[in-house]
Amino acid sequence: MRRWGRRRTAIASLPDGAAALAAATAGFADQAHLTRTARDFMGRTPASLRPSRSA
Repeated sequence: MRRWGRRRTAIASLPDGAAALAAATAGFADQAHLTRTARDFMGRTPASLRPSRSA
């Protein structure tokens, strides 16, 4: 349950900043830990969950 909550917190902060900052804010040890957790739970990396930026 804790991993799920941290993952949700980190994903919610992704549009505002770097994945490393989102990982640290949510309580992950590092960005790689967030990436592994996201892939385990959703089959996607945090970068793939960011909204695309149109020009």
